[in-house]
Amino acid sequence: MFTRKYLSIQLISLGIVVTGLLICALIHYFSSEISNAYSTKLPYISLGDNIKNKTTKGHLWFEELMSGDQGLNFEQDILALFTNSSIILEKAKDGGETELGAFGKTDNVDIKQSLTVALKDLDALIVLTKKRYELKQSRAKEEEEARLLAQKMALTQVMASTMPTLTALSGGIAQTNSLSAVQSQPVLADKSDAEANKIESAGGLLDQQFDEAYEKVQTDMDKIIEITNADIEKEHSRINKSIWLLLVIVFVIFGVMSLLNYKYQKRNQDFMESNKERLEHETDRLTKMKQFVNDISGGNFDATLDLDITNDELGSTLNNMRSKLKSNYEDDQRRNWMNIGLAKMSEILRTNDLTNTDKFYNDIISFIVKYLDANQGGLFILNNDHDYEEPYLELVSCYAYGKRKYLTKQIASGEGLVGQCYLEKETILMTEVPDKYTEITSGLGSKTPDFLLLVPLKVNDEINGVMEIASFKKMAAFELDFIHKISESISASVAGFKISVKTSRLLAQTQQQSAEMKAQEEELRQNLEELQATQEEFERKEREYIREIETLNAKLNNA
Repeated sequence: MFTRKYLSIQLISLGIVVTGLLICALIHYFSSEISNAYSTKLPYISLGDNIKNKTTKGHLWFEELMSGDQGLNFEQDILALFTNSSIILEKAKDGGETELGAFGKTDNVDIKQSLTVALKDLDALIVLTKKRYELKQSRAKEEEEARLLAQKMALTQVMASTMPTLTALSGGIAQTNSLSAVQSQPVLADKSDAEANKIESAGGLLDQQFDEAYEKVQTDMDKIIEITNADIEKEHSRINKSIWLLLVIVFVIFGVMSLLNYKYQKRNQDFMESNKERLEHETDRLTKMKQFVNDISGGNFDATLDLDITNDELGSTLNNMRSKLKSNYEDDQRRNWMNIGLAKMSEILRTNDLTNTDKFYNDIISFIVKYLDANQGGLFILNNDHDYEEPYLELVSCYAYGKRKYLTKQIASGEGLVGQCYLEKETILMTEVPDKYTEITSGLGSKTPDFLLLVPLKVNDEINGVMEIASFKKMAAFELDFIHKISESISASVAGFKISVKTSRLLAQTQQQSAEMKAQEEELRQNLEELQATQEEFERKEREYIREIETLNAKLNNA
């Protein structure tokens, strides 16, 4: 009896040990399965967003380059993004090591096929990018030739306008040459227009193909993300079923053992409850991870993953992935904000009528203050039109609480902060503004701003003015970068406007001088005619005097 009881106890103890080892092995197995499953899927989770971010960045920067942004390099800034994306896709397809992690060989046929299609579409995008850039270079060359042709035609027209004078001096030879030159202008213009239309047609087709290729790459990446999420969901469902199966096995084993010996039921029950708690905790852990991944996939980068287990490598990896995705998203938001602002400013500079300078300057400063959510702004333009006066900065427009203030203010070089900014050609940034320097006024009172920024309007190391912005909030680094970029565009537009005004003034002077020369020429011609008539009258009288003298001499001789 004792032996059988002892044997039963030994069997139960052995069963408990074996069951415990089995449970621990299964828990370790499923933990490893979960960790391995998510570790192999993590690179694919970030693959789609990474490629989309890089191709989107390359697309935006390429459009800026095509719009004339000289600060971008085609090979280093744009083509490198597309090429790096192609390398990542190629290594992901072959199961290689990348900056996103190690891509193992996947058995998912849909992912393999999607990677092949995405790689093909990305290569097509790279080819179209190169073609568009080469066409841009060709177009720039054609535009330069057209510009030289236009200058030649303008010179020919100027020569034609001065032909009457040249004709009077050279006897008609210059007139013949001018007519020949003028007659040749339509032929050259038609040829230039035909070539321009041909290039424009090719460029439009390439633009359409480039945008379609870009959209295909984005669609391919969305498909890869969708397939990866579905694969993770499937893996999670399989693991959940296995865990529940493990729970059933545990309950059955402890039920059989409880029937064998009621004495050890409580101990066995406690052991079962302990394992049940661990399994429930693991289930809760997986549920939290699933919800966390779903939140991130849905664009909620503020989602948090709180796990009770310390040193959870998978949870830490997921949190790091969230942080990187959030950082990339915020970078894209700031970049989009800057690109939209640059486009709007370019639209203002391009569409404004330069003959209405007040509206032109008011539109510029009003847009900048509103877009930066600042409070006040002023635009000082360099006035150096008079050679006999010292150049000075003139306040041409200001903005405060949506009301324009037409003030007359002139600042010499080195005078105050504005003059010092012009003199040093450097940005001045102040976070502690003097009390009486400027005040922002509203219906409730006035207050000194907390932030002051003075930016020189500089292009090619030439200063055309100074822009002053005052605000209650401090500007971020990307906002300061945006101001510096648009300051170059504004400076270039102001310089172009000054050149246009100066050219118009010189043209008017030239036309006036031409009219005066024509009047002097007519007066000279009349004087020559009068002189010729006087000379003929003098010769006639001289002949009469000679005849009278001869007659008198003859009479004297006869006498």
